[in-house]
Amino acid sequence: MEILTGKIYKPEYYPDLNLYDFYTRTFREYADHIAFRFRNNPKDEVPLSRTYRETSEDAEALAVALKDLQGDNKSLRKIAVVGANSYYWCLTYLATVMHLGTIVPLDPMLPAQELLPLLERGKVDTFVCDAAYMTKLGEAIKDLPLLQNKIYMCLEKESEKNQALLLQAAQDFGYQSLNSLLKAGRESERTGEEAQRLQLLPQSTAALLFTSGTTARSKAVMLSHYNITSDLTALLRVIDMPRPLKHLCLLPLHHCFENTCGFQAVLALGGEISMCDGLRYLSKNLLEYHPNLLIGVPAIYDALYKKIFTALRKQKKLFLFNILRGLSRFLYSLGFDCRRRLFRPILANFGGEVAVGITGAAPIRRNVVDFFHELGIEVLQGYGLTECTPVVAGCNSYYAVAGSCGQPLGGVTVAIDNEEDGQDGEILVKINDYPALDSKPEERELHITMLGYYEDEQATEATLLPSGWLRTFDVAHINKEKQVLEITGRVKSMIVLHNGKKVFPEELEEQLEVNDLVKRALVWGETMADSEVILLARLQTDAEYIKEQGLSKEQVREAIKTLVDNMSANMPSFKKLRSVFYSETDMICTTTLKVKREATREQVIAKLTANEIDYTKGSQVLNLDDLSK
Repeated sequence: MEILTGKIYKPEYYPDLNLYDFYTRTFREYADHIAFRFRNNPKDEVPLSRTYRETSEDAEALAVALKDLQGDNKSLRKIAVVGANSYYWCLTYLATVMHLGTIVPLDPMLPAQELLPLLERGKVDTFVCDAAYMTKLGEAIKDLPLLQNKIYMCLEKESEKNQALLLQAAQDFGYQSLNSLLKAGRESERTGEEAQRLQLLPQSTAALLFTSGTTARSKAVMLSHYNITSDLTALLRVIDMPRPLKHLCLLPLHHCFENTCGFQAVLALGGEISMCDGLRYLSKNLLEYHPNLLIGVPAIYDALYKKIFTALRKQKKLFLFNILRGLSRFLYSLGFDCRRRLFRPILANFGGEVAVGITGAAPIRRNVVDFFHELGIEVLQGYGLTECTPVVAGCNSYYAVAGSCGQPLGGVTVAIDNEEDGQDGEILVKINDYPALDSKPEERELHITMLGYYEDEQATEATLLPSGWLRTFDVAHINKEKQVLEITGRVKSMIVLHNGKKVFPEELEEQLEVNDLVKRALVWGETMADSEVILLARLQTDAEYIKEQGLSKEQVREAIKTLVDNMSANMPSFKKLRSVFYSETDMICTTTLKVKREATREQVIAKLTANEIDYTKGSQVLNLDDLSK
């Protein structure tokens, strides 16, 4: 077993015992700074803003109103929130974790038949949702016995016609307006009423997060107050954020990655969070908010990368651009950093100020990281999982190796469960003790590993080991020379062939996705009747690239065949793909654009079977869009 502990570059950061202490200090320290910029409706001409003081006052007023709804019941609450990113989503989160109990953020992409069981499984007593959900859930919301309060928000972003229908739905199904609760809370405060002050221990549950998957299979991760403050501390110890910090919130806030890095870490530094009005408004929001921090999954950086090259090719400036890249690299090697001046026109498309990018949830291609570095934007790849709040490791402001997952965050300890140094093994994360209430801040050990899975003792015991380590089910090795984590794949997606050889599909997928023609790739093992395991792949081709290059159907097929043949010529025979199926149609993905492996595999096999295609035959390169069913 190899053990690696993250270096602390900024020791002035240490964890608060709970989120009430954390936010109380943050709101006081940055009281007059802008905390949020947002529009109630994307079509509004001028965005609104809230300072840290105003945000604190709004959160307390909402907490007072929600407390009043419960009457004399002072028990800890479970409050679920679902909807698009908004100031009111964040307000619900803040009011809950500071004053009321446990927040339960839910995926806004879930259909009603999956959302309702999660409310029941989580024993939610209060449900806060975007107004549109009132008609989506309909009468079924009344069937949840523990649900006492239903609240809607963000009605203003709907059309006038929809607003009238939704107001009727609110009356029919028993919803209250969050805006009316804010008003009621302020009135109660004028009479001397205050938000309740909970007895929050470091190990008190702050958030209940359902992992991706079907309702039956998803697990509910319990994160404590100290889990969250620990991960924030570990992150701030290794990353230098631009100041004053301005972040454009793109990824869904229910996802732990954006929640920790793009919401709570930004507030910890007194930064400004601008809510993106939607992907169709991304270019407009970049130009008006001028963010210097951008957090996104690799697919977002891939899209920006391709968009730049597409524009340069159309403007016939690619040759000049490549000359400037060479000049920039030469000057940088001599100690002259002219990147942002040389490429100012390109950076202007992102608002002109983006300096730091953080990415995670999936591997990012090294050439994309190198490209943004040449422009003067440092894209830092991280690694983590919800069970670790979520960030465990990453490239940082002091030590970054493109293509790797860097080193553990400051003060976090990981291990590779292997037989010899340098070998692949499962990543384990150290479980530390919770600190005593009278402990000195500078003496507290970080504790980023979850409390466990809610009401799932068996899964908890399989993940939180008695030896004091959390299993991640991810496989990696430590690069001996550079001392960084290099992810190989997932234990659960690992393919074991008939001869005992092991294949990590992520390795093959990365090679396929290097080609501009391939937008996404999925590789899996299919077991035959004789127990032989064959490797198959499903590719999503890039429709824009095909159109831009003027490629015919036959040219696309030949390009994919050449790509696969070249891969096969440079790898062991047991890693060769038996057949490849491609389509311009999107794969089935999560809200963070990670491909759902089993659902996509089932979809492909079902289509092949329906068209009587023998997918066990070798050397097939087949366009799924040509099939009839």
